[in-house]
Amino acid sequence: MLTKNYIKLAIPAGLGVIALVATTIVLVPDDAKDRLLRGAQSSQSTGSAVDALDGDHGMDIDAEEPERPVYEGPTSAYIEEGFDPDVAELDMGGPATSQANSELPSRLSNQQIQRVFRDHQTELLRCYGTALAHDRSLSGAVEFDFAVHPEGRVAMVKIADSSLHSTEAEDCFVDKARHWAFPQTSQDLPTRFQMSMTFQY
Repeated sequence: MLTKNYIKLAIPAGLGVIALVATTIVLVPDDAKDRLLRGAQSSQSTGSAVDALDGDHGMDIDAEEPERPVYEGPTSAYIEEGFDPDVAELDMGGPATSQANSELPSRLSNQQIQRVFRDHQTELLRCYGTALAHDRSLSGAVEFDFAVHPEGRVAMVKIADSSLHSTEAEDCFVDKARHWAFPQTSQDLPTRFQMSMTFQY
């Protein structure tokens, strides 16, 4: 069966911005939420939402917001040309089928997967912050479906399920995640796994 990992990125009201990944908590100043929103709104021409944490990019946050398109379910996906998801290894617990690279681990561990997500959490927060500027009620869980080649290259990443209901954020998540590098393994086939993350403001 598919292995699922759960990581939560949360921005709770009144507590400043908190990014929680596995057991790691990252805190930034209490006024960062407002700056996250202002920076995301100004990022359309000057930069990203999380860049706003380094300084104000003030603008009128009370300006009328454009009507958002109707969300029709998750469609965001990247699949490497020629890759067949059905040939990926679905069970991360089994031994390697190749002995050619015995010095490499036989599989991706949960800790390795979580470390990659933790290393790239700022990218995901930028995606979320930009979408949050358009809809301040935006929150929900996103389930990523990954396939990773033995050399660590992403062969597939798609949004399998989402209660975030933001195509803008989900497209951004996929566009960032497709370039991530995972540890190498001695598997003959790509490893497939799922990761569920919750974004909350």
